[in-house]
Amino acid sequence: MSTIWVIAETQEGRLKQATFELISAARAIARACEGGAGEAASEQVMGQAAQASGDTLAAVTFEPLPQESVGQLAALGVRRLVCLDSDTSRSEIDSYQVVEALSSLVAGDAALLAADGPRIREIMPLLAAAAGQPLISDVVGIPADQPGVAAEGGIWALRQPYSGKTIQTVCAQGAPVLATVRPKCFEAVEACDVAADSDNVASIAVERIPLGKAALARVVKEVLTAASGRVDLAEADIVVSGGRGLKGPEGFTVISQLADLLGAAVGASRPAVDEGWIGIQYQVGQTGKTVAPQLYIACGISGSIQHVAGMSASKCVVAINKDPDADIFAIADYGIVADLYQAVPLLIQEISALKD
Repeated sequence: MSTIWVIAETQEGRLKQATFELISAARAIARACEGGAGEAASEQVMGQAAQASGDTLAAVTFEPLPQESVGQLAALGVRRLVCLDSDTSRSEIDSYQVVEALSSLVAGDAALLAADGPRIREIMPLLAAAAGQPLISDVVGIPADQPGVAAEGGIWALRQPYSGKTIQTVCAQGAPVLATVRPKCFEAVEACDVAADSDNVASIAVERIPLGKAALARVVKEVLTAASGRVDLAEADIVVSGGRGLKGPEGFTVISQLADLLGAAVGASRPAVDEGWIGIQYQVGQTGKTVAPQLYIACGISGSIQHVAGMSASKCVVAINKDPDADIFAIADYGIVADLYQAVPLLIQEISALKD
């Protein structure tokens, strides 16, 4: 079959967790296209399908990778790695340059997958327009086990539109199929520590494609990010979020204490952000970030459909709200009807005792 590409994004010189989730998604697509519907049925949603064979898996990155990261990709079945190199800094690379390079690079191949995020939301629609192909956005699964999928051809994917109120099965024909994948919806393949394994590094073809200078007047000169010692919200396994029930910015002090104790990320509902209690980068919901942690603790959050759209894929939801009729309890696995300023300190006390 043709090559399946993934965009391997980095953070502080290391591959982001989302890259390994994309490799799981690519493997699931490879198995589905090979007709392994029956065997792959139990594997596809969590991305545990067998490793794609030979030269079917490739990656593209926006900056050179260290040997350790190259070795990790090679060990996971990537046989071609292309760096879109530029004579400017990474933050100055123009999206139209990237689209032009990607258009030539993936033309005629099976698919290009990218993890949903701000930069990708700009690049992928432009690429779809340039390639004359539809874009499947916010993919949450590959339905290899559904009847007729293999027979009808194309690449099938699952989405959750309308704020997650329905599951949509879509099929894209032609080449390449372009898709963005929701973070945390595919189980990340293990990131092997293979930096010193020369055989793995030698098995991958590494290329560089120069981008040259931007032809447009607009370039991104600088990307400002808030300094934080916590895990990235979109990649966190545990998220502790606060809402209108905090009644003020001081409420995020207790939220942060619980998050630090659990090694979690801090999140917020839109009302808390709109009130200026916390920055917009923490917002979870339809107009914020989409998260899918193992554990989501909602403190003082009513559970509006807009917020639920951003966290409904969480594996376990714990809700703390003094209103027993709050909508959040309808989707919570565990509910605590109490004042959060009483319940959260008790949780902190009990968890601290268990850790001592």
